Amino acid sequence: CFNDGRDCSLVRSAAAGEKVVVENEVQTPEGIRFKEVVAAPIKAADGQIRQIIHISRDVTERKEAENRIRELAYFDALTGLPNRRLFMDRLRQSMKMAQRRGKKLAVLFVDLDRFKHVNDSLGHQVGDELLTRVARLMEECARNMDTVARLSGDEFAIILEDVDHDDSPAIFAQRILDIFTDPVRVGGHQTYSSCSIGIALFPRDAEDADTLLKNADIAMYEAKRL
Repeated sequence: CFNDGRDCSLVRSAAAGEKVVVENEVQTPEGIRFKEVVAAPIKAADGQIRQIIHISRDVTERKEAENRIRELAYFDALTGLPNRRLFMDRLRQSMKMAQRRGKKLAVLFVDLDRFKHVNDSLGHQVGDELLTRVARLMEECARNMDTVARLSGDEFAIILEDVDHDDSPAIFAQRILDIFTDPVRVGGHQTYSSCSIGIALFPRDAEDADTLLKNADIAMYEAKRL
């Protein structure tokens, strides 16, 4: 690792006079592997470094497991969308940025109507396929800067960044509603569904993330009641 641009534990250990641990990516014929390299100096009685013990081991499986744990912590296992935890983190960051820039943002709370009927009549596998299909369609409606998340069950939420006009979220919501104009085909079945959407605007409707999402949820239930 002296001349290939990677972080070199030998060089750092010799300079620091203490044990150093680094991780590097290594390109192999089988693909990228992750190596953990430990360098530990052996000193003589006068304190001078006489040797350095150098140990390298492949930690690719551990890194993959760590990445998988991270995905499970922040992403929905079924749809691959951000989960509630990541959604709330992004919402708080987006609200801070919008406040600094004097911008508005909107939260849309989306709930599928009669989803339980799909599960009960066609089975959970078809229900899962429907959720995944709807997730992809919502992502296609959103911009790259927006966030589409699955909060739980048949509940989704969307962060719309840089809202220029108060009616812009309603126009976007109509695009989501239009997804269900035609039946969604999953698992060899034509499923007929719809959704109810509630909208809350920042900073008009709330000044913190939890209240903003709660108000969008309340608006969704009002939409469902109507």
